[in-house]
Amino acid sequence: MSKVSENIEDKNFNVTFSCYSGNNTNKDENNVKQNDNYTRKDVDSSEYGLDLSNKDSNKGSFKDEEFKMFMSEIMSSDVSNSLQNKGNKNIKQDINKKQKNKKARISKLILEGKLDQAVNDSINKTSAHDEKDEYEEHLTVGTSEEEIYRITSRIFTNSYEILNIPINSDESIINKKYRKLSLLIHPDKTKHSKASEAFDILNKAYQELQKAENRTKYKNVWKRAHELVKKELKKNSVNNLSKKEFNLRVIEMSEKLLKDLQEKKEYSEKCLIANQRFEQELNRKKLEEEKERYLKRKKWSESFEERAMGWRCYKQNNSKLFNSSDN
Repeated sequence: MSKVSENIEDKNFNVTFSCYSGNNTNKDENNVKQNDNYTRKDVDSSEYGLDLSNKDSNKGSFKDEEFKMFMSEIMSSDVSNSLQNKGNKNIKQDINKKQKNKKARISKLILEGKLDQAVNDSINKTSAHDEKDEYEEHLTVGTSEEEIYRITSRIFTNSYEILNIPINSDESIINKKYRKLSLLIHPDKTKHSKASEAFDILNKAYQELQKAENRTKYKNVWKRAHELVKKELKKNSVNNLSKKEFNLRVIEMSEKLLKDLQEKKEYSEKCLIANQRFEQELNRKKLEEEKERYLKRKKWSESFEERAMGWRCYKQNNSKLFNSSDN
């Protein structure tokens, strides 16, 4: 059971939000309070600098109709009921933590007179059900033929793309998605001609993501993409983007950054290969020149005796001619 109660004093514009959660299924608030399992979790509004007891500082100029419309939006956007659905425990805890101070944040917007922004904030915040659906969406797979074709038909910039999950996915999602895909496309499970190739690609991607340093590298890319998207939205004055749409933009930006990194890496590798070839060519020319000099020295050494013998013969002949001329 989950319930949200609002204590609204329209006259003084004092708004207090409290979140109630428990196992009681009775909708009557009086009966709920009598339940032993009932617990109350007050939203910590002090974190947002709110003083809801100070009526003088909390006055604003809100129209009754707009305020009633806003409160109806608050009620329709309440996410506490969806937390009772069965699902991943970690996802529930994470969502509950994110939604803990939602009411206080909206209260602050009301007190600052930002009614439109408060309404948009209450509507566009991703609900627990949406986040759960998004989590399950990352774990969905197609048929064996579809996945084999997807994996073998293109060149991927990162291992997360091969698993078809976001770059900010944790180890649990990586492991679960790998198990699903590996069972689906394993050569022993399907007779597809490219099953072995697809499984090898998938296995290499999984092995890469098992290393913490590789996951850290990709998460740094995600962090950078997150910053760039926020900067771009701020520049274009976009404030009413839902979390799901925001994450999609971050994913696109991450893929773009990884593609740029891959292109730079390929360019660096090409330059490195070109430099290596240039050095190899220089070494080859040096070896040829050295070999040519060696052959010249060898040839000169082999002809040394002949030259020496010719010189001796020349000296002897000159000596005989000199002696005969004296006689």
